[in-house]
Amino acid sequence: MNIADAVHAHAKARPDQTAIEDGKRAITYAEFAVMVDRAATKLRERGIEAGDIIVVALPDTAEHIAVLFGLAKIGAISYSLDENLPDIEQSKSLRGLKPKAAILRDAGRRFVDLVPIPLGAFFETASGAAPPAPATEPEAFDGGAPLMVIQSSGTTGAPKRLLLSHDQIVGRNSRLIATLQLGPSDRFLQVLHLRFFLGREGAIVTITVGGTIVLYHGGGAEDYLRYFSERRITYVTLTPFHLRSVLSCVRSETPLWPTLRIQWSSAPLSPDERSQARRRLTPNLYETYGTNEAGDFTLTTPRDFELYPDSNGPLIEAIEAQIVDEHGAVLAFGQTGLIRLRGPYFPTEYLGDPEATARYFKDGWFYPGDLASLNQQGYVFLKGRADDVINNSGAKFFPAEVEAVLIRHPSIADVAVVGGPHALFGEVAVAYAVRTSPLTAKELHAFCKGKIAMYKAPQWIFFVDELPRVATGKPDKKKLKATFVRYMETRDRRGE
Repeated sequence: MNIADAVHAHAKARPDQTAIEDGKRAITYAEFAVMVDRAATKLRERGIEAGDIIVVALPDTAEHIAVLFGLAKIGAISYSLDENLPDIEQSKSLRGLKPKAAILRDAGRRFVDLVPIPLGAFFETASGAAPPAPATEPEAFDGGAPLMVIQSSGTTGAPKRLLLSHDQIVGRNSRLIATLQLGPSDRFLQVLHLRFFLGREGAIVTITVGGTIVLYHGGGAEDYLRYFSERRITYVTLTPFHLRSVLSCVRSETPLWPTLRIQWSSAPLSPDERSQARRRLTPNLYETYGTNEAGDFTLTTPRDFELYPDSNGPLIEAIEAQIVDEHGAVLAFGQTGLIRLRGPYFPTEYLGDPEATARYFKDGWFYPGDLASLNQQGYVFLKGRADDVINNSGAKFFPAEVEAVLIRHPSIADVAVVGGPHALFGEVAVAYAVRTSPLTAKELHAFCKGKIAMYKAPQWIFFVDELPRVATGKPDKKKLKATFVRYMETRDRRGE
């Protein structure tokens, strides 16, 4: 199956239904199918063939989505990247790959030395007006063909790349579609950028079921609330950062959108934050835990939150998991160790990186690098990343424990905790926090008293305007650790 098949199927079944709302534009499925067909035709005219890797560096527009489906239709492989990457990052992002061209916003842009194809080459006008000719029928296609190059989140080091096929994307998405019962009546708010895998996945899911994508062009948390209400949104994917931003604007003690379905991913919320979201926003919360490499492993429904409020949900059907020690020996239920997983639609290697492949893909299992435990009912309890454990004089703890306390302070909007070197204790917790009102580090440290063992409380607290993030939206803890190390080195040189 080619993911573009859904576009033409819905153009036949519901030609007048809106496929994409982009600002004031409402593009029907009939119109969108023509846009996709036109993009496919123009790609072929430019010499793009099945199997070619094409960089897509575009803003979030209906044309961007049409280009992604146009590439898919002809069997080309998309590689979505930020259009504003600095030159050095552009070169790094292409290392080891051989893309044939880059699709860019306009003729004045370049992406290193790739052949540039401006967006205007696909559509007649800047507004994306489609020609009146009907779209052609999709051709027979091997669903095992590669669809896109994606990157791992980068939380375990330098981002690694892998290929995902049409069948892998369709298979992964089918789990989510069935659980959330998504269909043609759904209106999906596209909050996450299309350059992120989670953002593209949400758009593909919506087109697959024949729903409507509403592109978000707001500027902050209050705009989310406006979109939810004015655009009659029924489904949205958020990161914890987005969800916390929305919660900060809502004081109602009854759900504002009782039928809205909110899915969040990339990092867990604390039980207290989940409770607030269900009480103030909607009872229909769904949490997924997974990775870019292998998709979602767990999917938590509202009922699961009630059964095991501290868990990250039950394993998705057909996904197997084991908790093992550093030697690969399986641990008993309830014990904490490395989680390893296997199931359908899993890739088996990273592109051009045999060392990383050997480390994370072993004997048919994928090791995401997370520490967790399992109960006998198949529920997963994440403890943190193996590389993130903080060892304070032999007492080990996880940053998530500290973050769960700090985020409860009413003046803290976002926080990330990492381990930092300490001459006496080996490691201590270091917190980077975004505050919404005046607050001192001493006051925030004191807030931890009685809520967490004080050896776990952050010994260093830095207030920042925003946290750096990796492609999936998670805080970039590697960068934060490096920042702290540089700070300490500078401080030592000054003799402070």
